[in-house]
Amino acid sequence: MDGESFGLVLLAGSKWTACAGMIGLTGAVAIRRVLPHPFAGAAPLAAGTERRLAVFAGCSAAVLLVGTAARLYAQTWSVFGLDEPVTPDLLRVVGIARCASTAVASSTPAAR
Repeated sequence: MDGESFGLVLLAGSKWTACAGMIGLTGAVAIRRVLPHPFAGAAPLAAGTERRLAVFAGCSAAVLLVGTAARLYAQTWSVFGLDEPVTPDLLRVVGIARCASTAVASSTPAAR
C-alpha cells in the first residue's frame, strides 16, 4: 500500500472510530435520561443497569478520545507530507489550526 492510500485509510478509520465513540456516548447519556428515575416515583432500576450504563459510557468516551487522537495524527501526517516524521510540534500546529478554522467557520454569518 502506498503512502497516499495508507493516509486515506488512516483518515477514514479514525473518523469512523470517533463517530462510533460519539454515537455510543450520546446513546448512553440519552438512554439514562429516558429510563425512569426512582425519585420520580418509578420503580428502581435493576441492580446492574446504572453500572452497565456507566461502563458503556466510559468505554465510548475512551473510543472517542482514541479516534480523535488518531484523526489528529492522520491529518498531521497528510498535511506535512509522507516522508516527514510526525512530532508533537507538528501535532500542535495542526490542532491549533483546526481549532482556529472551526472558530472562524462558526462565527461567519452563513453558519448562524
